[in-house]
Amino acid sequence: MHAVKGGRIDTEELLRTVDIVGVIARHTKLKRAGRLYKGLCPYHRERTPSFTVYPATGGYHCFGCGANGDAIRFVMDQDRVSFVQACEMISNGDLPRISEEARVKAEEEDRAIREEAIREALAIWLESRDLEGSLAQVYLRSRMINILPERFRFAMCPAWYDRKTGECGPDRPALVCCVTDVEDNFVGIQRVFLSKDGKTKAPDMKNPKLSLGRPAGGAIRLGPQGGDHVTVIEGPEDGATVSEAQPDMPVWVACGTSMMPQIKFPADVRRVTIGGDNNKAGRAAAAISYNSYMDRGLLVRAVYPEPDFGDWNDEKRGIRKQA
Repeated sequence: MHAVKGGRIDTEELLRTVDIVGVIARHTKLKRAGRLYKGLCPYHRERTPSFTVYPATGGYHCFGCGANGDAIRFVMDQDRVSFVQACEMISNGDLPRISEEARVKAEEEDRAIREEAIREALAIWLESRDLEGSLAQVYLRSRMINILPERFRFAMCPAWYDRKTGECGPDRPALVCCVTDVEDNFVGIQRVFLSKDGKTKAPDMKNPKLSLGRPAGGAIRLGPQGGDHVTVIEGPEDGATVSEAQPDMPVWVACGTSMMPQIKFPADVRRVTIGGDNNKAGRAAAAISYNSYMDRGLLVRAVYPEPDFGDWNDEKRGIRKQA
């Protein structure tokens, strides 16, 4: 395996050939669940499995503590080695590898599933409409967001869809955000489902923010495009808040804390500012993202709202954290 090109570690080649399920199974027992694998999280103590491995994309995420990353990050954390040492362990064959035949089969299966998922997301995006006069505009106004981002739209769409039966939930009002990949190609949407009057997120949903398509590695791009400096924010409301305050700065919004470390940047991006949330999950996501971006050779800094505020939008609205 040629893991080094011109003195630079070819991480994509390493991650393409390593068996992430086998790598993680050295530290925790995994059980197959459809196309995924689940088990007890090796990052924290738990009794109910909340740790999920995604073989098709080569990633993992714990819904309990927020730990996430790829095989290299996992080896660094669990084997307590440096980035270079983790890459050498994979390159030298010290860790489980996936056969070329299995890799090609997995990629073909994933490609078909990926294309179908993106088509589903694109159908909703194409049916969506401008924010002006919509419940999504009402929602953004309630969050004191006055400049309406071009990549935000409004749609009536279902919150769930069963691919096996073809059944889906009823249409509900939602703020819909366009997610694009490193080359700015459409790969998915993030939906923020709203109350009937649009003034709040849907109160009857445990998680009113749902992604569709293949948003991993992508982002919701706000503000100008291009340049060598990008600000990364965790959610649409905070992203729109920061973009409105800094209209000359490209702001990229992740589809949740678990997606933030996975964002891929164009080659001309050399500096990243992480605008983190002032809560445990937000701080953890910012720390993981910081290390992920640094490992790629980027110049990174992390900034946060004033200590009394939970996130950037709360700070703008003057909503302080409860004691």
